[in-house]
Amino acid sequence: MEKFLVFLTVVFCILRFTEACPRSLKNVFSPDATVEEPGCYYAEGMFINADSGTSVDILNGDPLKCRQFCKDNGYESNFVIMQQDTCHCNKAFRHHAKRDKSNCDISCLGDSTYKCGGKNHASGYIV
Repeated sequence: MEKFLVFLTVVFCILRFTEACPRSLKNVFSPDATVEEPGCYYAEGMFINADSGTSVDILNGDPLKCRQFCKDNGYESNFVIMQQDTCHCNKAFRHHAKRDKSNCDISCLGDSTYKCGGKNHASGYIV
């Protein structure tokens, strides 16, 4: 009976009756659900709202310089995204964009202890 109830819950979620879903399943079936957690992400999965964030190229950038830029420009979120030399403020990733950290294999020029994405990938940091 318990397996049937789990199956029924998944079916409801698939049919978009998300209010019946546990939170973890809601995120899987909601294409607009976003995350702000450290990790490596497929860059095309970045959630970009033109009215809410900004991007800038930072020479010899790293997550700390990116965070300082964001703070200086009025963005309070501690989550920053580095994509090689590009710093993204006040943005997030769609939940399905997270990838294995091995995809983010480019060291940040400002501090090589950090990764600044990889081919078609970006690194997210909480700083």
